[in-house]
Amino acid sequence: MKKWLALLLAFVIALDLSAQQKFFEEPIGWHGKKIELHTISDLAKQQHCLFLLNSDSIRVFLMDNNQTVIQHFYIPRVSGEDFLGGFIKGTKIYAFLQTSSGVSDIHCWVLEIPGGTGDDYTIPFEMKHERAVDQVSCGDHFLFFCGQ
Repeated sequence: MKKWLALLLAFVIALDLSAQQKFFEEPIGWHGKKIELHTISDLAKQQHCLFLLNSDSIRVFLMDNNQTVIQHFYIPRVSGEDFLGGFIKGTKIYAFLQTSSGVSDIHCWVLEIPGGTGDDYTIPFEMKHERAVDQVSCGDHFLFFCGQ
C-alpha cells in the first residue's frame, strides 16, 4: 500500500513540474539550420537584448526583467557576417559584426530604443598579421582582443 501511495504522490508531483518555462514566444516564419541566437544585457541587468540571426536578416528584441518586449528591431545582415557582441548603454543598443571573408573592418549597428530606428557604421579596423582572439560583451562595453 505504501508503494502505491508513494507512486501516486510521485505522479502528482511530476504533473506539476515542467522542464521549461516559456517567457517569450514570437512566430518568425524562418526555416533552416542557420539560425543563431545571441544575448546581451545592460550594466544594471535591467534590460536584455535577444539577437536572432538568419542568413540575411537580424531580429532584435529588447526586454525588461519581466520578459516583456519593450522594442523590436528588424535589420538586414550582410552575407557572411559573424555576430561579435554588443552592449546596451543609455537609450541605445550597439551591435558589432564582422565579415569572415578576410576584411577586418567592423560593422556596427546603433539602435535607438525610444524611436525604434537604427543606423549602421563601418569602423576601420585594419589587422595586418593579427587575428581575433576573443570578444566579450560586458555591461556597457564591448571588448575585442587581437593577437599575433
